Amino acid sequence: MKFLDALLLALCALTIIICATITNKWLMDGPSVIILLLFNAFFILILSQLYGNIPIKVSILIVGNLLGTALNILFYAFAQDIHALFGLSTSIVLTVTYPILNFVWIVPFWSLSLSLFSKPPVNEKVQ
Repeated sequence: MKFLDALLLALCALTIIICATITNKWLMDGPSVIILLLFNAFFILILSQLYGNIPIKVSILIVGNLLGTALNILFYAFAQDIHALFGLSTSIVLTVTYPILNFVWIVPFWSLSLSLFSKPPVNEKVQ
């Protein structure tokens, strides 16, 4: 079982590197990389403090990276299309709304993943 845990951790590290590289090289968008790396850093910092086993936690982190990369590609495509259709004036609006769009996927995913790892309630009779 230790081998599978180590393999899954290596896969997680590889996924983080690939997602950051795709976001940086293909999208050439610095804030996307920063947001993805901050998401990984916060998740890794609380990884050992959550209830549950490591493979499930790392699997959730891998899913978060893939979801974040896919949504960043989608947001980038929308931004390019809106800029092509409406011009420079909308680029300012997109710059302001981009962090809000990232919170649209980060906050629900973070909340759902933390709720998966909550401690089960202890059934004690109170007298």
